[in-house]
Amino acid sequence: MALAKLEANEVGRAVSLLIDLRRQKADGIEVEVATHVAPDADAILATALSAIALGGARIVWQSSDEDVGPRHPNRMGVDVRAGPRSIKGRASSAAEVVACAMQRLGWQFDATAMEVVEEVTAIDSAKGGRRAAFNLGQQVLHLRAAGWNDRETVGYVAGKLRSHLTSPRMVVE
Repeated sequence: MALAKLEANEVGRAVSLLIDLRRQKADGIEVEVATHVAPDADAILATALSAIALGGARIVWQSSDEDVGPRHPNRMGVDVRAGPRSIKGRASSAAEVVACAMQRLGWQFDATAMEVVEEVTAIDSAKGGRRAAFNLGQQVLHLRAAGWNDRETVGYVAGKLRSHLTSPRMVVE
């Protein structure tokens, strides 16, 4: 992924949040990933990637106009207003910011995973038209039409993507 086009501070914030939440989880604290209600493909992918990077997390739904601040030290927000504990992905997509943060932490993405992130980023940044083999946007629409709720959809996406990612050896200090 092209880190150059992303705001370094937003990727850096995502790295710090993932490290912080991994430490909290290792200490037995339930960690959460917050995204907006009626999530689009970017919110679903960013949430799924964050949950994978954290080794699982509780999903919390909130307004996209809210950030995640210090009152929720065990939470990070994705595709919501940028704030102390949340990212938006204004220069690209929240999914790309989380993916770049994961790469900085040592995660490896195969070609399929990279293609999905690039597809969602193209759609989210209004450069649309790209369709990946996974075609996340269509899958989300089909799952909703079949009656799946957003939590089930995030779980499905995380499950599908997990086999396309290689995790680093995470050491919590």
